[in-house]
Amino acid sequence: MQSFTYRKAIANDVIALYAAMRAMAHEQNVEHRFTLTEEKLANAIFSKINLVAEIFCALDNNKIMGFILFSDTNRNFDLFEGPGIYIHDVFVYPEYRRQGVGRQLMKKIREVAQERNCCRIDWVQFKNNDIGDQFFKQVKGTQSVDYIDYKRISM
Repeated sequence: MQSFTYRKAIANDVIALYAAMRAMAHEQNVEHRFTLTEEKLANAIFSKINLVAEIFCALDNNKIMGFILFSDTNRNFDLFEGPGIYIHDVFVYPEYRRQGVGRQLMKKIREVAQERNCCRIDWVQFKNNDIGDQFFKQVKGTQSVDYIDYKRISM
């Protein structure tokens, strides 16, 4: 495994992160639903007033090769022992896959969850996401949840 670096996203990462998110949407065949702009991304992850999400980046010589986008959640606070982390997206460019990058990003999220006294890490993935299925089967502690059915109201 190569030696890569991992850190929280900084303002200078917005253009590269936006490109990675577009690449992820393209790979998952949902680019037609991609509505994010660089400005929206910057506001979401760097707002001093209303921080929406956070990102950890995986870097190879300061080039972003992957990321994990997450936020805190207190959803269903009456059913769990404490708050949680919700992973919105995990993406690693194909040329960096199978080198431990995704596992290290997941390790960072576990560390954040422990630091914040979270009791869980949650996420959903597209049913036809074979790449995600293969990856998450290798992540220690991952289990499918059979008691929820994800629903949505679009406004």
